[in-house]
Amino acid sequence: MGKGKHQRTSGNSSSPEMKKSKKDEQLAGLIFELLESERFQELFIGIIERSRSNEYKKLKEELEQQKAKTAELESELVAIKKLVTTQGGRNPSPTPLLESASELERKRSVVISGIPEGRHGSEIENWKWDYDMTITR
Repeated sequence: MGKGKHQRTSGNSSSPEMKKSKKDEQLAGLIFELLESERFQELFIGIIERSRSNEYKKLKEELEQQKAKTAELESELVAIKKLVTTQGGRNPSPTPLLESASELERKRSVVISGIPEGRHGSEIENWKWDYDMTITR
């Protein structure tokens, strides 16, 4: 009985691994034949060229849109620069419309000789100090 059992397993030369290996080899052979086929190569190259052509067209369209947008933005920028550098054309010498906060404060402030500035923590206290100093003097 042991002998018969042994004969069956040793007599079976096509194990699942060997069947898979043969199928893999057959498949690989078919793939290589296909890749060597002139017709397959022509079809494959045609597919690649159509794909590249479509991508090229898309990129070209996008580039044209970007060029149009850039031209539009550049013309808007020129118009904005004209508005910023001149005060609506009323002033022949170009002066900026936008001033820094410190420049605005300097123009707004008044300095009176002999009256010290308030050194309190808040602006309101400083304003009260300034008022008291100018009224009482």
